Amino acid sequence: MKLIILSFTILGMVAIFSNPEVYARQCCGGSGDGRAWKDYNKASVETKKGTVTDLKTYDRGGVHITLKTEKETIDVHLGPASFLDNKMKIAKGDAISVTGSRVTYNGAAAIIAREIEKGGVKVRLRNDDGTPLWAGHGRRHK
Repeated sequence: MKLIILSFTILGMVAIFSNPEVYARQCCGGSGDGRAWKDYNKASVETKKGTVTDLKTYDRGGVHITLKTEKETIDVHLGPASFLDNKMKIAKGDAISVTGSRVTYNGAAAIIAREIEKGGVKVRLRNDDGTPLWAGHGRRHK
C-alpha cells in the first residue's frame, strides 16, 4: 500500500512540474508567490530608459532591478538568474532600456520586463503575451 501511495505521489509531482506554466511560476517570482508574470498586460507595455541603482536575486533565483529614470524609480522583474547569466550581465550603474508591462506588485508599481537592452545588445525575456521564454520549450534556447 505504501508503494502505491508513493508511486501516485511521484507521478503527480512529475505531472505538475512538467507543465511549463508551473515551471515558469516557480522560476520567475523570486519574491512573493512567484506569479507576478501572470499579471502581464500587453495594453500596459512601455519602454523606460534609466540607470540600475539596485540589483537583487531572490531565494528562487528571480532577478529584480531598481531602475531610476528621469521621472521615477521603479522595480523591474527580469527573470531567473540562470536564464539571464548566459545572455547579459547587469550591474549597479548600468544604463539600460527596459520594455515591459507596468503592473502593481505587492502594492507598488513595477515592470515585468519583456526585453532589456544594454549597450546595443537586446535580450528578450518573454513573449508578447508575457509568457517567460524559460517556460516550456524556451528553456532549451540559449
